[in-house]
Amino acid sequence: MPESAKIVAVKEAIKQVAKPVQDFIEKISGPPAHELAEWMADGIRGYRFNTQLKIYDSAMHKLKSANLNPHSVNLKILVPLLENGSLEEEETMVDMWASLLANAANGSNGNISVSFPAILKEINSKEAEIMSVVFGVAKEKPEQKNNLYIVGVKGDELRKFVGISEHKFEQYIDNLFRLRLLAPPSTTLDFIENSADIPFMRYTKETVCLTYLGYDFMLACTSPTETQSSPE
Repeated sequence: MPESAKIVAVKEAIKQVAKPVQDFIEKISGPPAHELAEWMADGIRGYRFNTQLKIYDSAMHKLKSANLNPHSVNLKILVPLLENGSLEEEETMVDMWASLLANAANGSNGNISVSFPAILKEINSKEAEIMSVVFGVAKEKPEQKNNLYIVGVKGDELRKFVGISEHKFEQYIDNLFRLRLLAPPSTTLDFIENSADIPFMRYTKETVCLTYLGYDFMLACTSPTETQSSPE
């Protein structure tokens, strides 16, 4: 099929969805809508395109529920977000992609990194559940928001809560450490002068903490609210 015909096919497919979704797609696509249509032509086949529309629709409703208006999204975020999000099969992960899109389309949210789509595509639903639990604990202790590395969750309790084997837990935590979403807790060494100003980390999974990257990432992958804050 010629490229021009593919673009026409995309436009026709978009016309078949509800008018509010059409308007939302146009608002977040910004000026380079033609280039976006060219890219979407590659993913118009069946399941992927349906998942993309599901992400659009969910993001639109998330913004509406938070009384927020959509704005154009940086293509360095939008294109990999839709490309990788369209491959998801689990509803919980599709919802995270939709939340990421909604927050990226929220013009007042400046904490959306272009790296977030690449990070989200590298975690599975169980790893996302682990992140959600640790993120929830961090949010419950706002007084520690500027020192996240001392707000930890016991590894064994976390493993049992999520319901995975020790081997899988080790694997998932290693991946989340690799992505710098989680980290071991920091401490100080009494025998070093001025140690209070020099935090040290001991590699352990007995307790895991959210990193600042992990905090902003989870905030971006959670349904937007009228007021959201990030650690200073």
